[in-house]
Amino acid sequence: MVAIGCSTAVPPPPEPLPPPPGVGTVILVTILPDSATAVVGDTIRFQASVYQRAADSIVWAVSDTVLARVDRTGLVTARKAGDVAVRATGYRAGATASGVATLTIH
Repeated sequence: MVAIGCSTAVPPPPEPLPPPPGVGTVILVTILPDSATAVVGDTIRFQASVYQRAADSIVWAVSDTVLARVDRTGLVTARKAGDVAVRATGYRAGATASGVATLTIH
C-alpha cells in the first residue's frame, strides 16, 4: 500500500482582470459553502452572495485547473486529489470584491 499526502497550503486563484471604468462599489462577496470536501468526479455548487450593492457580474476561478474546474455559474468539478481555492469576484462599475472558499478533493 502506498500513502500519498496532500499539501495543506492552498494557493489563491490568480487575481481577476480589472473591470471596466465606471462608478459604484461592491462591498463584500461571500461564498457558500466556505469549505467543502469531494472525491474525484464529484461536482459541488458554490454560490456567491454580494453585499451592499448588487454586482454587475460574478467571475469564478480556481487555484489549480488540474485539480478542479469551475464553470461560470460556480459549479466545480473535482478532477484530481488535492486542495483548491475557489474564488468568486464581483464586479460593479469600477469596483471589485472577492470571496474565497476551500475545496479538499480525495
